[in-house]
Amino acid sequence: MLRWAGVPAVVFVLAFAGSLTWLMVDQDDDPGGAPTRARGAPVPADGTGRLVVTHTPAVDDADNGFVGSLRLDGSGRRNLVEPRAGEPASNGSPAVSPSARSVAFQRAIAGPNGPGVPFIYLMPLDGSRAEARLTGGAAPEIDPAWSPDGERIAFARQVHGRFELFSCRLDGSGLARLTNTPKVDEVSPAWSPDGARIAFSRYESGLEHGSGDLWTADAEGGRERMLLGDVHDYAGASWSPDGRRIALLKDSMVAVMDADGGAPRPLTRAGDFKESRPHWSADGRRLAFTRDPGKILTMDSDGTHLRRTPFDASANGVDWVPAR
Repeated sequence: MLRWAGVPAVVFVLAFAGSLTWLMVDQDDDPGGAPTRARGAPVPADGTGRLVVTHTPAVDDADNGFVGSLRLDGSGRRNLVEPRAGEPASNGSPAVSPSARSVAFQRAIAGPNGPGVPFIYLMPLDGSRAEARLTGGAAPEIDPAWSPDGERIAFARQVHGRFELFSCRLDGSGLARLTNTPKVDEVSPAWSPDGARIAFSRYESGLEHGSGDLWTADAEGGRERMLLGDVHDYAGASWSPDGRRIALLKDSMVAVMDADGGAPRPLTRAGDFKESRPHWSADGRRLAFTRDPGKILTMDSDGTHLRRTPFDASANGVDWVPAR
């Protein structure tokens, strides 16, 4: 398995799942573990029926990372990034642009004499150009998130051993630091649909210890507000398209809460499975996420009608392709 240089072990998880916590099953699972659609369940509209996924050939083959897309029924699969001879690399945390023309993701390429470091990459969804790094420098970067207007990307960058939040334009210019907490880690930024706020997870005791609290801040930094902070671990926030709800991970469960605050409502049950950050469909009706070992799942935003997308590889992150 590909290792990361100078990155805490818990952050290694982020490269392949896009989140810090892991989740579990729904009552729609059959005895064999394959989710089934309940009778009468609505079928997602065609416009929200394509996904971008980061994956590997097998669970234990993290060095051979792909980025691809496919339909909800598993058909129409296309690879955008494939493994290259002599260049072991892992990919994770895919984020599709609001225009549905580009995808951002994190990629760690191993060198000949050591492990790789994750950085943010961009590429067009039609595969017309190869992936390219968003920024320069040697500091690890994870968790890309698009602004609603598609002009900036927020991400977490390691500074003196701790992750801080930044944003920049698509050419890497206009870099803005959004948090400045030398002894605290902030990860998993998520822009509100109106572009005014960013939700994120803050780990007061560092990623290696304790639990994460859910915060929001102005998109330019400042005016921070804690939404959730207690003994539970909150990570992987994602705003609904109407801005009224936030999907997130709570103690290894996908949950949904009001964007203004309040107790999150679990949508999946805790267990030994690992699930990635949930993402909303463009119409706000469904959520997509992955579940170890490599499954792609979607469900209604109330937790019902869990479905598995047929997939013969090991998925570690997924996002919807908005209709154009």
